[in-house]
Amino acid sequence: MQNKEVRLNIRIGEATVADLKTAARLRGLSVSSLVNMLVAKVIREEKAIAPEEFGIERERSGSSGFRPGRGNWREAMENVRGIWEDRDDLPDLDELRRSWDRDVWKD
Repeated sequence: MQNKEVRLNIRIGEATVADLKTAARLRGLSVSSLVNMLVAKVIREEKAIAPEEFGIERERSGSSGFRPGRGNWREAMENVRGIWEDRDDLPDLDELRRSWDRDVWKD
């Protein structure tokens, strides 16, 4: 899809303009690129929250059990962290690694 140039007039204070310029400079972007990035981010977030409003049919939970657009992967990984700690049916992985024959050139 080709980008279409649209000009928008927004009313913001001088302090906000200065902050916007600083944020763009810190990221190495132009102000318009930063604004485009932020607008795209907000639209993505809103589509995840209310896809029906954008004409998108809400997907059912996938095989992973996570609903698309819900939560974030960091939170999911932190919730999963303790799953393996209490397992007593797994072999001692350090001992298993030591037992492997790593001589790949052996005949």
